[in-house]
Amino acid sequence: MGIPTPTNRTDPPVGVITTADGTLTQSDTVNLKQMVRWIRVTGAGTVKITGQDKVDATLAFTAGETRFVPAVRIWTNGTTATGIEGML
Repeated sequence: MGIPTPTNRTDPPVGVITTADGTLTQSDTVNLKQMVRWIRVTGAGTVKITGQDKVDATLAFTAGETRFVPAVRIWTNGTTATGIEGML
């Protein structure tokens, strides 16, 4: 993925979408309705994403971890982490 600019990392999130309330839907074929800039998980595991540059990556998260990872898709296959939240 491309290196994010510092301003993107420090801009506060404008909203949160989650798997818990159904506003974040994991899919192997369909992109998110809106790109997320940050990803947080409550349960440790992997999160497979398609980045804003259209490159797929699988990332290991610890429980409660939040990362700056601009993503247009969060995959079902290849994702084992739980309680995924995407911050806009």
